[in-house]
Amino acid sequence: MLKLGTQKIAALYAGAAEIKKAFVGNSVVFEANPGGLPAGYTAVEYIQNGTSSTRSYMPFIKMPEKKTAVKFEIKFSSQQAAPAADTKYYAVYGYNTLSGAGSVVRNSNVFMHSGKVCWQSGITTINVVDYSAGVIYDAVFEKDTKTIVINGTTKTATVGTNWRTANNYLFGANNTSNNSKANENFAKAIRVYALKMWDADGRLILDFVPCIDPSGVAGMYDVVGGAFYKNENSSTNAANIFIAGPAVPWEAR
Repeated sequence: MLKLGTQKIAALYAGAAEIKKAFVGNSVVFEANPGGLPAGYTAVEYIQNGTSSTRSYMPFIKMPEKKTAVKFEIKFSSQQAAPAADTKYYAVYGYNTLSGAGSVVRNSNVFMHSGKVCWQSGITTINVVDYSAGVIYDAVFEKDTKTIVINGTTKTATVGTNWRTANNYLFGANNTSNNSKANENFAKAIRVYALKMWDADGRLILDFVPCIDPSGVAGMYDVVGGAFYKNENSSTNAANIFIAGPAVPWEAR
């Protein structure tokens, strides 16, 4: 099959149209994987992080730094309590820095705060919908239309494109500052069902599928990039582990 150097080519396009199969003469040199996951991988409904109150015990995934995306979708739920009077930020995705003025800048963050599912890019928080533990939220963010849509509710906001930097965490938020003000609480018992990103031509450039690899490790497989992403927290605490949801047919995801 086609490779670029030593890297397998996961997708081919002619303009915006995806090529499903390519030939040289009568020989197939490329074929898109119709099932998405390689042999030996099992698709599951979701991957869930832990329930520890200690952030350093919480599993997370560092996002791959690749081509800029202009549309981002994440489908998740959480068992984290986030009462209306709470001042904490319980992150699902993103990263934090500290501005020169000492304010926490939450870059491309999806989180729960004060009883709401929120988005923050910079220092402005957008409260999108009411948060309840156990409810599944399907959140879509688009740079060009400047919209956030969560479970049918639409808000107008500048959402940026910082979704694919190496700073971003899935299942929490990375703190890139040494100042403790930039620390973020990881939400407990987050279940991520899907995460996708698209480029400016409308092409899918990242598609995380919750799964179990052939060795029994739970994580996310990017069916576009052809790579498996597992827990990158090196803690040896027993709480530092992803939990896989029930197995599901590929077509059900």
